[in-house]
Amino acid sequence: MPPYALRRHRAHRRQLCRQTVRQAQQAGTGEHAGSAATELSPGDEVIGYLRGDVQRAHGGLAELVSADVRTPVHKPRTMSFAEAAGLPLAGLTAYRAVVRALRVRQGETLLVHGAAGGVGSLAAQIGRARGARVVGTASARDHAYLRSLGVLPVAYGEGVAQRVLGVPAGADAVLDTVGGGTLVSAAGTVRPGGRVASVAETGLPGVVPVFCRLGGDDLKAVAELADAGRLRVRVGATFPLERAAEAQGVLAAGGTRGNVVVAMGADPPRGRPWGSAGAPYGRRGRRPPCPAAPDAG
Repeated sequence: MPPYALRRHRAHRRQLCRQTVRQAQQAGTGEHAGSAATELSPGDEVIGYLRGDVQRAHGGLAELVSADVRTPVHKPRTMSFAEAAGLPLAGLTAYRAVVRALRVRQGETLLVHGAAGGVGSLAAQIGRARGARVVGTASARDHAYLRSLGVLPVAYGEGVAQRVLGVPAGADAVLDTVGGGTLVSAAGTVRPGGRVASVAETGLPGVVPVFCRLGGDDLKAVAELADAGRLRVRVGATFPLERAAEAQGVLAAGGTRGNVVVAMGADPPRGRPWGSAGAPYGRRGRRPPCPAAPDAG
């Protein structure tokens, strides 16, 4: 249940009804497979997301969900369901930013603003997997976590551009996951000929958004990196389905280090139905509570 989902719910609060099921990403066990699902079978453990251009009314926060055949892929064997549930959208965003947009290569230096967050931490790890040296900005309490990922931490706050420029060789590529004025400072920390991209709201005039269609091939690549032990997902809190409204309240309050996960049950032996983080290939049954979206601000 990533923060961007909360922002979207706030923005579209008036369009929501009590029949709306939220959340776009999920992990669980497949129950049925259509004729077009040639790579998946019932009983397979999968991760995926719900495409907005296919299914607009219902999300993943339920015990049974139908998904477009183009979106689910096999769940990484190295991850629990709770960890894997936070991988699809954050992982795809990070992968497309680092690999497709910034084209980070071996031997380069990648700077990630907000490197301890869901997208930022995965972007940093993907950069490392591609052979780049990764520098990440984060609050002091997350510096030990970044070091555990092999990332050189740099403190947030006034003077961050000067601290980044003090890193030997500077940055070949910069990814902003924070938004606001971060993109302006990011432009001042990249080497001549370097690349800068943002996946956050910048609020800057003249910034042109580039939209992309998420695809299963990139999610497969993300899952393969996880299976190879190159990606870790931090889980901050887990709630049962009956406490989904409380989970959203925790997300709204902020301060949780890691993903907020909604689970259908305890992480079971392989092959049994389960769902998490708004996720839900699994048992057929009751619908979750539908809390009102929190007020913005």
